[in-house]
Amino acid sequence: MPARPQARQPANELDPTRLGAARNVACALVVLVHANLFARPDLDVWWPGGVWFVPAFSLAVPLFFTVSGYFALSRPPGTSRLDLGRRLNRLLPPFLFWNLVNLGLLFLEGDARGWRDPVNLLTGSFQLYFVFVLMQFEIVAAAVQRFVPVRHLDRLLLVAATLTGTGYALAGLALYVGENYAAADPWLRRPFVIWSLFFALGVWLRWRPAAWERMRAPPLAVALALVPAWALYCAELGLEGRLFGQHPDQQFLPGGLPLQVIGVLALMAWMRRGPASDHRILRMLACGSRHTFTIYLGHVAALIVLYDLWWRLEFPVASWPIVPALAIGAWAVPRLLGQVGRHLPSALSRCVTGVASRRRGRGPQGPARMAGHTL
Repeated sequence: MPARPQARQPANELDPTRLGAARNVACALVVLVHANLFARPDLDVWWPGGVWFVPAFSLAVPLFFTVSGYFALSRPPGTSRLDLGRRLNRLLPPFLFWNLVNLGLLFLEGDARGWRDPVNLLTGSFQLYFVFVLMQFEIVAAAVQRFVPVRHLDRLLLVAATLTGTGYALAGLALYVGENYAAADPWLRRPFVIWSLFFALGVWLRWRPAAWERMRAPPLAVALALVPAWALYCAELGLEGRLFGQHPDQQFLPGGLPLQVIGVLALMAWMRRGPASDHRILRMLACGSRHTFTIYLGHVAALIVLYDLWWRLEFPVASWPIVPALAIGAWAVPRLLGQVGRHLPSALSRCVTGVASRRRGRGPQGPARMAGHTL
């Protein structure tokens, strides 16, 4: 009996330089968001741009999940099994390590609430919810790899869009009708359901390139779509501020979902492999992008220490320079840790940096390494 022909890999690869630049910029936006939350929690005085720049911040995590979906499957869907245990083992050690670090630093500063909150203990404090959701998506990816053939990816995308749309609608109800949005937020953010559309988009873009090509739009049309979507997002942020005098939610506003979807699709189209991306600015933006996962893991711990130090040195806390100063420090500290940590023994390196030690050889540093984590 003749051997069954292997399904061919799609030809719609992402340009490595553009991918690296996008990872760095998105990670920088996440660091800047948390620096603002530490120093200037009112959105109206966030740096830069106040409320008008919040839509840009909101694109970072959806982009990470979309790239995660793009690299999630090693073979065409419905054809083989994934080594789920090995993939989860890449994510669980850094998740546990940095969760203990975050909560431990807060405890040293006199805040023990995190240790008494099972949500923080089990699903991650601060930014680590992302890693918790990513572990859930690894389980989803294993099911898709095994049971969902390529011809059914359109249906998978429709189901994911329904789940995400429902999640955003529930977030809107919790915000505008509920009495305590802060209590509802962890249960919206931490299950994979509300992020499903972005992960499924990544899988779909990877393995249905023909359908993606039919949807491509000229840059001018994309820009014209982004402008009203951006305005709609800002309008709902303004409504939220007028109703509550603050902004309990910035990520899951129903009026923000169109911008997040259009923005992610535009960025993925830009990252598609085309002419060589050898522009000097792009190469600079992509420099060191292999450290972005470590920066994401460690930047909140760095912020906790740096903000406390800022107070102790009695630097002005009301002026805007505190935000870029904290952000630069919170980027630089884990970036240095990433360089040093990769020379540690493998188990310790995996906990600290999220990647294996170089002691056993460099291994691939490009998209082949992205399946385990998206930063």
